[in-house]
Amino acid sequence: SPNNMRLAIARTLPRPCGRTLPLKLSPLHAGSACLHGARAASSHARRPFYSSSAADETNANPADAPWQTILNPLDTFPRRHIGPTAEDAQRMLESLDPPAKSLDDFVKEVLPKEILNSHDLQIKGSPEGQDGFSESQLIKRLRQIANGNQVMRNYIGCGYAGTRVPEVIKRNVLENPAWYTSYTPYQPEISQGRLESLLNFQTIISDLTALSIANASVLDEPTAAAEAMTLSLNALPTARQKRPNKTFLVSHLCHPQTPAVLQSRANGFGIKIVVADILADGAKAVKETGDDLIGVLVQYPDTEGGVEDFQDLADTIHQLKATFCVGTDLLALTILKPPGEFGADIAFGNAQRFGVPFGYGGPHAAFFACSEKYKRKIPGRLVGVSKDRSGDKAMRLALQTREQHIR
Repeated sequence: SPNNMRLAIARTLPRPCGRTLPLKLSPLHAGSACLHGARAASSHARRPFYSSSAADETNANPADAPWQTILNPLDTFPRRHIGPTAEDAQRMLESLDPPAKSLDDFVKEVLPKEILNSHDLQIKGSPEGQDGFSESQLIKRLRQIANGNQVMRNYIGCGYAGTRVPEVIKRNVLENPAWYTSYTPYQPEISQGRLESLLNFQTIISDLTALSIANASVLDEPTAAAEAMTLSLNALPTARQKRPNKTFLVSHLCHPQTPAVLQSRANGFGIKIVVADILADGAKAVKETGDDLIGVLVQYPDTEGGVEDFQDLADTIHQLKATFCVGTDLLALTILKPPGEFGADIAFGNAQRFGVPFGYGGPHAAFFACSEKYKRKIPGRLVGVSKDRSGDKAMRLALQTREQHIR
């Protein structure tokens, strides 16, 4: 009714100068009071950015704030994203040892005073009469800023390529709740959809690489290369692992980001990274390394798009009891000879080619596959098929390597 509406408006309006607003308002008086409250809000005192109290971080209704009017949005960040109420925050401060009187005191106890700053943040664009953007306003503002970007065709290469996912796949797979679940796959009782999709991913990788076992992805391609190098080291006899000049050979035609990450990982293991033309002079660099050889890494296709025959190279590497690693491309493997058929022990690469957007550089999920003899050393996690207590088929993590799980 009109009276109830006026009552609701009166409760949300600010009360400037200690005046009490009447419960029965005419539309004219209600509008005038709203505008008066907006003006009062615009003159609301701002504090230095580092100063805060428990009462500032609240999930209470924004309408209860002293500067709030019915003209302002309710989807504020404190209400949407800060869980503790002012009372909860104060109790937490009191439970500290020693107790803290305020959030400022707590911050001063844990942060060096040299990095504290009393200057105001110069933030422009906050709507008048509001203490910052609401979520909807921020999204609108970010879109305005993003419209200034110029989207160009990207030719960076190095293992990255533009993708286009058919709408039927987006709708029936990526947006199908049967394929995703709300929790991580470490609790199989409620993660069967995600576990089954990861099992399908493993199967695809194993088929395309012609290697018997594949994991449920690693972080990105350079990280997968580093995992291949450490696996190659761990596969050697202990005496060869301790050799002072142990060497991992890397093709000069690998994507440039891969040797950079390999070098960082190799420093901790005392491994020597040598970038060379692997196929030159009948794999001379491989033969000269001898027993110091840990493994060899090549790119297939290489970073310039070339495709080589590595069968003879694989035979040479295996004669030296080392590991042959191949960085490859999933989409190319749909038409090229798979690494497992020309002697590769490990194949890895970037799954970005299967429809993942660029994302300003990633990271994108990488794949990692290896032959049967390395199954106990493969990094990451493996999804397998088992049975539940009713005897029905169920997916679970057969191999888990996170810190809270036992391998």
